[in-house]
Amino acid sequence: MTLSYVLAEDAAQQQTFNPMMLVLLALFAVMIFMMFRNRKKATAAAEERKNQLVPGAEIMTTAGIYGTVLSVDTENNRLVLEVAPGNAITFDGRAVAQIVSSPAAIVADSPADAAAALSSEADEADRQREQDGENGTDRNRD
Repeated sequence: MTLSYVLAEDAAQQQTFNPMMLVLLALFAVMIFMMFRNRKKATAAAEERKNQLVPGAEIMTTAGIYGTVLSVDTENNRLVLEVAPGNAITFDGRAVAQIVSSPAAIVADSPADAAAALSSEADEADRQREQDGENGTDRNRD
């Protein structure tokens, strides 16, 4: 064996296509894509949570304390919570574990809204009965 033969053999081995390398590169690309995607979702969720932290929102802290947000200081990242009537505690904004209810949800679930919904359902039923009577489709007739 001559030196040129050995060098030619090494060069031929180095130029072969390795499909396993392609698979590894594809997996690496997918992993990077998923990391960026998850980061984007986490950022959007944090922004949504920040937008829901308004006075009147009921939250639970990481310590398990429930309270109503009285004020939000976005500059210093602090919240003032009312944990009992007349008792307020200042928390760091990162201590919010869960938003139990937002002020918009509280307004939507108020008794006045429930009464209005029942009233509109009753009005709709009355209109339907009147239409059935006018069209001669009254079901109570024999």
